[in-house]
Amino acid sequence: MFNETWKWAGIFRQRNFNIGADWPVVPEHLKTLIDDIAYWKKEPVNLSIFEQSIRIHHRIVKIHPFINGNGRHARLASDIFLYSNDHKLPTWPDNDLIEKSDIRVKYIEALKEADKGYYKPLEEFTADLID
Repeated sequence: MFNETWKWAGIFRQRNFNIGADWPVVPEHLKTLIDDIAYWKKEPVNLSIFEQSIRIHHRIVKIHPFINGNGRHARLASDIFLYSNDHKLPTWPDNDLIEKSDIRVKYIEALKEADKGYYKPLEEFTADLID
């Protein structure tokens, strides 16, 4: 995650792309996600810890706060959430998700399904990476 970091890494993007929230509302969307996570912790929800991590992962990617590295950031955040809840972690095939590969295509297809509210493909993709 931190190898060969660009100078702009960690700075919210300041322009729109063909993906993600409009750039001026990125901080607001992230705050809403953080509030949702806090709510899930306080109130019973019908989502397992793993399912919550999938929602976190997907929403960060969907918000797309940075110019680059959004998938890596989303995977790190969801891993931290899993770890903090004593859940096993996936072993992400990092290079295969960054470069063009069949695994990256499957991952992006799963994220697009999650955009439609259908999380099963992303859950299955991630579950397959847990030992």
